[in-house]
Amino acid sequence: MTAYVAPIVLGAMLSLLGILNMTGNIRSVHLNQRINIIPEDIDMFSKLIGIGTLTVGISCILFGILEILHDLFYYKIFIIVGIIIISLGSIIGCGICIYSILKYNFGFFRK
Repeated sequence: MTAYVAPIVLGAMLSLLGILNMTGNIRSVHLNQRINIIPEDIDMFSKLIGIGTLTVGISCILFGILEILHDLFYYKIFIIVGIIIISLGSIIGCGICIYSILKYNFGFFRK
């Protein structure tokens, strides 16, 4: 019964971290990833990192909610949909974070 608490709490913490990152506070990002960013790019970098982190957090929360529904109604479709959501959310969110690090830290994808 408590198996759904961990993804919901983790998702809430990641969502809060994503919101904090979107506001411009990028202290949660490792110093090695922050050091080479041009000051003009910090706002866009922090927004992209925040969106990526928020995506992963929301997918964790949705997975926890679908686990609750599975415990209540015993339909396996809730777990299958939850696994799909958390997988896609993690891949998309991490992809956004990696893209922003590559673009603003190392200079890839710059015009």
